[in-house]
Amino acid sequence: MTLAKARELAVLSVLSAHPAHGYDISRAVASGPLSLLGLSRPAVYAILDRFTARGWVTGDAQPSGNRPEKTVMHLTDAGRAALNEALGDAGKLAPPVIPLMAILLAQDAGNAVPEHALTAVLDDRRKTLAELEADTDHAATATTRLAQRLLAAEISTLEELLQPSG
Repeated sequence: MTLAKARELAVLSVLSAHPAHGYDISRAVASGPLSLLGLSRPAVYAILDRFTARGWVTGDAQPSGNRPEKTVMHLTDAGRAALNEALGDAGKLAPPVIPLMAILLAQDAGNAVPEHALTAVLDDRRKTLAELEADTDHAATATTRLAQRLLAAEISTLEELLQPSG
């Protein structure tokens, strides 16, 4: 998946969790794992404009005290379908943190990700971690150690999601 598609997925995921205006979306993607995408506020607004043109989102103007009205964006049915299609390909996404965040946001919004998609992501993460652990030339770098910790955390979270509830 391209960086542009990963950025779009991040915005779709935030909107699947709850309606929001562009500023709130840009704050949400500026922290935590989604910050790896490097999404600026203008980029978020450009993505929202594309989504509006595609019919994936619609906006409602709401008063904002003494400030100008803000437009709160909502996913449309077409937007939910686009998100579900992107999540169906979750096993093919990169960087590795993004699909898990999208999966968790979708789960929180009541859009359960199919077990086969979760298993595909889990298998991919296990493979990637094994490759990192086998790469002795770069094992001591801070980036590799961080990637290994992130992958281990993702694997643990995915295994939890795949546990039968009860």
